[in-house]
Amino acid sequence: MLPLLLTVAAGAWPHPHSDRPVTCNLTPKDILRLCFTNPNQIFRLGADDQPRITVDPSIEWTIKGSDLHSRCQWTPYEGWRVQGKIIAVG
Repeated sequence: MLPLLLTVAAGAWPHPHSDRPVTCNLTPKDILRLCFTNPNQIFRLGADDQPRITVDPSIEWTIKGSDLHSRCQWTPYEGWRVQGKIIAVG
């Protein structure tokens, strides 16, 4: 979800066969705060006893079901080019 939102906030539509115009009132910074930073603070993720999780909004990648952490190994977003990747640090 997060890479899809970040891509739209950056002004791009991630579907490979769409030239749909993008209008979004949220900035990538707003999306990171609402979907990531605030939940990390609420649930105390990144505390000393837990790995710290971060997002690099500059990483661009193509969604592939085989790369996702899912048993089914498929996604309706297969082949979509998105921006932003979740990274576990520590």
